Amino acid sequence: MLRKFHCGATGMKADWVHEYQKNRARFTLDELAKFDGDQVAFMPDGRDIVASAASIEELIDKLRSLGQDLQMVVLECIELVSSDDH
Repeated sequence: MLRKFHCGATGMKADWVHEYQKNRARFTLDELAKFDGDQVAFMPDGRDIVASAASIEELIDKLRSLGQDLQMVVLECIELVSSDDH
């Protein structure tokens, strides 16, 4: 189960939010498991992961090194929990 969801895109247009949510929901827990505990940057449409890192600072540095416009990503902390954690 995904415990936390943080949307960090600035200036995200309202029509993008629906598209993002629809596409982001297509990522399975198995796909997200490799990012457990990491900060992840998704494309604004939610279809692709641009980069990930252990901290937000590392992620921003990585995005900048890729030449990625920081206002054109959605940031999320992926924290998966097992049913034993409830």
